[in-house]
Amino acid sequence: GLRTAAARGQAVLLEPWYDFRLEVPQDCVGRAMADLQRRCAEFSTPENEDGLAVITGKAPVAEMRGCAREVTAYTRGAGRLSCMPRGYAPCHNTETVLEAIGYQPDADTENPADSVFCSHGAGYLVKWDEVPAHAHVASGLGRNAPGAQQAKQEEADASDEASDARRRAAAYCGTLEQDKELLAIFERTYGPIKRRGEAAGQHDQLAARKAFRSVGPSQNRTPAAPPPSGPEYLLVDGYNVIFAWDELKKIAAENLDAARRRLMDILCNYAGYRKCVPILVFDAYRVKGAGREQETWHNLHVIYTREAETADMF
Repeated sequence: GLRTAAARGQAVLLEPWYDFRLEVPQDCVGRAMADLQRRCAEFSTPENEDGLAVITGKAPVAEMRGCAREVTAYTRGAGRLSCMPRGYAPCHNTETVLEAIGYQPDADTENPADSVFCSHGAGYLVKWDEVPAHAHVASGLGRNAPGAQQAKQEEADASDEASDARRRAAAYCGTLEQDKELLAIFERTYGPIKRRGEAAGQHDQLAARKAFRSVGPSQNRTPAAPPPSGPEYLLVDGYNVIFAWDELKKIAAENLDAARRRLMDILCNYAGYRKCVPILVFDAYRVKGAGREQETWHNLHVIYTREAETADMF
């Protein structure tokens, strides 16, 4: 996050500076001021104290190395320099320092400024300058910027919101396709789903109409039952889904454990946007002496059945 902010903003290179006080004889003032200018120091007009010229100011620490020794030399021991740490300030020679370091941010693979986004259980890399187009929410940076900067930020925010809406729409369509695929797998395994009321015969429908007419619409209005409280649970037969899903079946042909892990990742994501409690059951009824085992994978509960217990029995 810090690297991305530095890449998007105006980074300023800082360096330590000194507050200094230089005392030299009056005949050495010219030499002292020239030396301080060469060292990129900022100083005030010399003042006279007890026959000595006193110069105060600030200078980069890197440029003040060896200064006390030179003062002693050109004043023949009559001069004195004292320095105190001032703190950090903008570097006086930023371009020279950066050129000497030769740092290339895009080539620093150990400390990248790019981001990793997650989609359908897998991560993918997003370049730092493309993050706003992929982000779920606007960053909110620059809202207090004046004038043109604020207008530019508002325009960028509007573009981010439009991109966010398109991303949500695409993700929703993707989830619908996954739901259709899961429904097809279920119907291939257990047969077509019959909606409540489809199995009722014509006689039941006529009886219901007669009962409604005899009671009357005003008397028939009963308050709707409240929705059940508590979380929604999703129970999944792991091996049925793996061997009915072409992608997972192909993975299972090479490594069954990898197929299980892939299904677990998919269900974790599914449960995340459906806000349900998923329970994934794997048959272990052929394992001699096996007891029921349970593990937690992120927000997913994984069950391995005991000996002689199928997933359906569980």
